Amino acid sequence: MKSISKYLAILLSLSFLLSSSSIKSQTSKIDSLLEVNKKLKDTDTVKVLNLLKITQECRQKQDIANAIKYAKEAEALFSKSKNKSLYAKTNYLLGVTHYNNTQYKEALAYMLKALSLYEEQKDKAKVANTYNVIALIYQDQTFYAQAQEFHLKCLKMREELKDSGNLGGSYSNIGLNYYNIAKQKREDNYESQNIKDAISHLKKAYDLAVRSDNIQVQANSLGNLSNIMNDLMKYDEALKYAQQALKIYQETEDVYQESVSLIDIGSIYLAQKKHKEAIPYFEKSLQFGIENKDREIQHYCYANLVSCYEKIGDFTKAFKYQKEMIAVKDSLFNSENSKQINDMQVKYDSEKKESENKLLQVENELSNKTLKSQQITMYFVIGGLLIAVFFGFFIFKSLKKQRQANFIISKQKNEVEAQRDLINQQKHLVEEHQKEILDSIHYAKRIQNTIIAHKDFIDENLENNFVYFNPKDIVSGDFYWATKKDNYFFLAACDSTGHGVPGAFMSLLNIGFLSEAINEKDIIEPSEIFDYTRGRLISSISKDGQKDGFDGILIRIDTITKEIMYVAANNNPVIVSGNQLLDLAVDKMPVGHGERKQNFSQHKLEYKSGDMLYLYTDGYADQFGGPKGKKFKYKPLNEMLISISTKPLSEQSEILSNRFNDWRGDLEQVDDVLIIGIQL
Repeated sequence: MKSISKYLAILLSLSFLLSSSSIKSQTSKIDSLLEVNKKLKDTDTVKVLNLLKITQECRQKQDIANAIKYAKEAEALFSKSKNKSLYAKTNYLLGVTHYNNTQYKEALAYMLKALSLYEEQKDKAKVANTYNVIALIYQDQTFYAQAQEFHLKCLKMREELKDSGNLGGSYSNIGLNYYNIAKQKREDNYESQNIKDAISHLKKAYDLAVRSDNIQVQANSLGNLSNIMNDLMKYDEALKYAQQALKIYQETEDVYQESVSLIDIGSIYLAQKKHKEAIPYFEKSLQFGIENKDREIQHYCYANLVSCYEKIGDFTKAFKYQKEMIAVKDSLFNSENSKQINDMQVKYDSEKKESENKLLQVENELSNKTLKSQQITMYFVIGGLLIAVFFGFFIFKSLKKQRQANFIISKQKNEVEAQRDLINQQKHLVEEHQKEILDSIHYAKRIQNTIIAHKDFIDENLENNFVYFNPKDIVSGDFYWATKKDNYFFLAACDSTGHGVPGAFMSLLNIGFLSEAINEKDIIEPSEIFDYTRGRLISSISKDGQKDGFDGILIRIDTITKEIMYVAANNNPVIVSGNQLLDLAVDKMPVGHGERKQNFSQHKLEYKSGDMLYLYTDGYADQFGGPKGKKFKYKPLNEMLISISTKPLSEQSEILSNRFNDWRGDLEQVDDVLIIGIQL
């Protein structure tokens, strides 16, 4: 997990001051400011200033929706005003707020408007700050060349202004962007000029930050240097920088960045295969993620702890953390309906048992009373024979009490039977409700089945293939999808975030964006299709920081030349040729909002006639089972693919299915499973 630069937060708080006092020193609360505004005219400058203060308060509280609302109110009041300075500040704040909400298109429009106004006013300090935010907007969208252009403009202007407080931040941003460019170009050695520039700028950023006592830039520079050195496998230097950054965050009590530094150190140990040393750092960071409900940190720590405990042979903890990781990954799913069904079932079982106990008690009372009554009657009859005249009255009294007892017992039985009928009614309602939910899920499955690729359609375009598809639940997050455009046939094998109902929703959304890219936007290059789909996912569902999307492989087959091009996100395709398995290139990033934002790489598939191409997701390899409850893993899966590659395709699918079920045994299936085999 890469260190996340917090320099922007400092920059924004410095660059948009509404007066000589900072946001923290403002004593007016939102409610009181709004109350004051009710008494002011729309044209009053004070009203706009109050709205901008409220916007800042909302941003401080991470209330982005209201921050945008009040900033737009301010913009509307001053859009035609001659007060260009205030109007520029309004646009700047709107741009920053939309950027915080990952609404990049809107953010860029507002920042460019603010830039024009600041340039008109010749306010170089604010122009520099605006350059910086524009650069970060481009950087977050992986447009690194455009980002660097604005970073360098910002640096030049700050050097002219001798802005020592912010120079370190500019050098840090430029250094990090050089490294992004290097990664985008797949430059991963120390001799790369981009990597050299990245390191030199980050070191200069650190030196400048030490001189200006800018603790935040010091720590960020150290964290980024640590990540670069880790990628270059210079582990001693990486560890030194990471530990220095950690110390700063601990001293400044920045618990979020402290948890990120702990992950960085754990990742360095993990890269060195020092799994026992890595575990305490991931577990300490995980504690922060749990306490602060940070899904991203939890998921990252769980994934690494699974790997660590697997390597040291503690499969019990590995399985435990695997389940926790999947639960965090699927946390978008609202399980309220399932909870209601369970609660109603528990209530039904409890009331049923209580009713049965009450009925049994009444019947016992009835039996005992009847027996006792019969004994009394018998005694009175015998006594009556002896002294009938004297006890006639008492016999009559006893019979009357008996009738009253029978009446009470009969009433109690009727009440119990009425309760039993009510419980049966409730049970029927529960069963009907459960049936409706299951019917809905089964209907969703039919919808999903109509959208994912039909086997007949695949067979029409690929003569020899098999699809082994084994969802964990009724509906699936894994999906395979195909389409045809002109002389190109496209086939995708993908693993959406989650499984079950949330996974199915994501799969439908992912299929929709893939189809939109090819069939509506006429994009035919696989890498550009993934780039477009990622952009649509980020703009549609990642506005609140969600990291949802998919891992997957997309191949494009030219039906005339038989040329095959592909793109792979996290999941890599493999080819079995003869008795050898070839791992193909893959981009280590998802199609969605992730740490890396480079453009996806496209590759040409080199193959011989008769070779087997396999596309698979992670469900098969991640399944726990066997005599020791361990993961199946990728190496045994690939060895099995080699061993079955010469068999008939239908038999290959059957062998994979049987082996999976034998391995799983009585353990729960942990994820959806998808393997596609194609004989080339």
